[in-house]
Amino acid sequence: MKGKLIYLSPASLLGLLAAFENLFLFTSLMAAFSLFLVKRKNFRPPQISAACLLFVIFIAAGKMAVLQTETSINGHEKRFQFIFNQETKVDGDLFQANAEVSGRQEKIALRYYIAAEQEQKFILANITPGTKCTAYGELSEPPLPTNLNAFNYRDFLNRKGIFWTFEAEKIDFQSCVRLKPTPLSFLQRIRQKGTAYIEKHFPEATAQVSAALIFGDRNLYNPDTLNNYQEAGVIHLLAISGLHVALLTGMIFICGLRAGITREKMITALFVFLPVYAVLTGASPSVNRSCLMLLIVLATMKMKGNYKVAPADAISLAFIIYLAISPFTIYNAGFQLSFFVSFFLVASSRILSRFRDPITQLVAVSFVAQLGSLPILLYHFYEFSLISLFANVLFVPFFSAIMLPLTLIVFILHLLSAKLAAPLLFLLNLLIETADQLANFLSSIPLATFTLGRPSLLLLLFYLVAIFTFFFLWEKLSDRRQLSRIIWLIIIPLTVHGLYHYLSPTGEVTFIDVGQGDSTLIILPNDRGTYLIDTGGTVRFGETEKWRRRKEPFEVGRDVLVPFLKSKGIRQIDKLVLTHGDADHIGGVLSLIEDIKVAEILMPRAPDRAELERQVIAAAVKKKVSIKMATEGMGWSKGTAAFQIISPDPAAPFERNNSSIVIRAHIGGLDWLFTGDLEAEGEELLLRKYPDLHADVLKAGHHGSKTSTSAPFINQLQPKAAIISAGRKNRFGHPHAEVVSRLEGRNIKIFRTDQQGAITYTFRGNSGTFSSVLP
Repeated sequence: MKGKLIYLSPASLLGLLAAFENLFLFTSLMAAFSLFLVKRKNFRPPQISAACLLFVIFIAAGKMAVLQTETSINGHEKRFQFIFNQETKVDGDLFQANAEVSGRQEKIALRYYIAAEQEQKFILANITPGTKCTAYGELSEPPLPTNLNAFNYRDFLNRKGIFWTFEAEKIDFQSCVRLKPTPLSFLQRIRQKGTAYIEKHFPEATAQVSAALIFGDRNLYNPDTLNNYQEAGVIHLLAISGLHVALLTGMIFICGLRAGITREKMITALFVFLPVYAVLTGASPSVNRSCLMLLIVLATMKMKGNYKVAPADAISLAFIIYLAISPFTIYNAGFQLSFFVSFFLVASSRILSRFRDPITQLVAVSFVAQLGSLPILLYHFYEFSLISLFANVLFVPFFSAIMLPLTLIVFILHLLSAKLAAPLLFLLNLLIETADQLANFLSSIPLATFTLGRPSLLLLLFYLVAIFTFFFLWEKLSDRRQLSRIIWLIIIPLTVHGLYHYLSPTGEVTFIDVGQGDSTLIILPNDRGTYLIDTGGTVRFGETEKWRRRKEPFEVGRDVLVPFLKSKGIRQIDKLVLTHGDADHIGGVLSLIEDIKVAEILMPRAPDRAELERQVIAAAVKKKVSIKMATEGMGWSKGTAAFQIISPDPAAPFERNNSSIVIRAHIGGLDWLFTGDLEAEGEELLLRKYPDLHADVLKAGHHGSKTSTSAPFINQLQPKAAIISAGRKNRFGHPHAEVVSRLEGRNIKIFRTDQQGAITYTFRGNSGTFSSVLP
């Protein structure tokens, strides 16, 4: 089987997918794969039997893993003793940990809002891996995603064996005791203390890189800096990669031999070092993969007969062992990227050997890695970097040859003597700041990243077939200059993906779940227009004490709206309508126009602008976005869709809510009324000015507030459906019971984002259907 183990890894993968997803589909694919092995790879009956046996074993392993995803907790418990066996996270006034329940062998995702600065200091100093504390609070199931393509936090936790979240109301800090350390908790405590040491003693820029490259911890990073590296296509360098592990292991091995230690003793030492190193660096998929591969290579070095394992066999065995230990890891994006890219690099070794000089070889490796990762990047992150090849040529040698060894040297030297390390620390900080500035410059280049959206499963299969065919034909080319003859295999799926909106005869109106706020997306068929009414926003109350401030506070625009739009493949908003200046309607604009092109903004006139509105206008001017003051009578049409602004009346002396932009539209065969935060007084004026006003669908004003959606208003409109956009358990009590009763009493179908998540009307021509993310 030497050199053929790579064909066993798909059998293990298909077995798990058959257990987790669809038994018939993936068993059929395994049958087809077996036929391929017999016909094309000349597999003999014993070899085919081994592949089929592995397939069956992994089906059984997958079924066993599913059976074990059960909780012993009933959900009514209020008090727990938690053992913190993993690293904890403190971000401002938020404390988070995946903690084990004492005596239950089950983990819970704990959250606690820190009440005082002294509590924060106590947690940082005392709650480390191996600590047990008593906490009181409420259990709840992890939330489901409420927008299409959003991150599924429940599945993420369930696959880690966590079935409950615990909102701690109180942690009894006097009950906290440090347990006798286990080897695992001891190593995790070293990791946590090492990261804390770096944060305390290193400059901010250097601390970020050092914690990432030494301990695999990116929590110190500024989100904007991470985003710059991601858009430049070199985010993988800010983590411990397989290359880093291999380089470090090689350095240790050679240094040991030079120091006079025998080869056998160094191999034994590395057998101990690699698992320890994996834990110290956070046991990320890329580190685990590399450590497993190196352990396999070391094991063969100890075998008699001078047996050498092929790289393809090493990665295949690592893949099979990894999945046997942790079956649900197949859903982890880091695992997928690490193994998929590694498989492609190993499989492309003959191609890469044709490139002799270091620069072209680095370009070729980067090209293979980016192409191999493309389907996974698009599925999870919806976009890819267009400058990645160039950026990797600059950054990879710099990080691998300079940054990694220098960071390790400075850290070790600093532990011995801060004064001795000072000159090197200054140099390291200077290099890191230069790298950060370069990443910032590269990410600011227009079209540095290209958004295509999440591909459908059919399109994903198309990508995979095209990419495998491309590499198959590339290997057969005698001259690398002939690459242009087959590059169309990559261009075609990218083009089909990019033209999806132009080719689609389907349109949609989606009321995005932005919590306590409003945001409505309208996409017309064949990409005739993409409009967004409001952006939602995070409302903050008063000034925040310095110790409470978080590195990455939740922000609706960045964390909800932009990812949703990118997942839909939206690269431009033709019109952004900001109904009025409240933060829960325009708070997401700054993140939106930073990441997605906006052609035009419509907003109401106002005698005085709030600070947030001034920031929005300044950001729009900086991005050269056209701004128009919307008034009654303005409108536009595209195809069969028509939009008319019927409020605000510039002569009406209303306050902010009743000065909201109100749009009457005809979309997908229905008449719509989008009311912003319009209240009863504004509704009354509309009825006087438009006595024939009608709507099939009403976007209820002011999130279903008692002061909106009055009886005369809905009696005149006679809507068939009403949409209420409100946040779960919001402090304002929206929607008000009177409004809900008023609508129900008239047999109006109510859709609520706080209960059903995003609400979508999908249409073709003049007919369509409503659907919601949650039932």
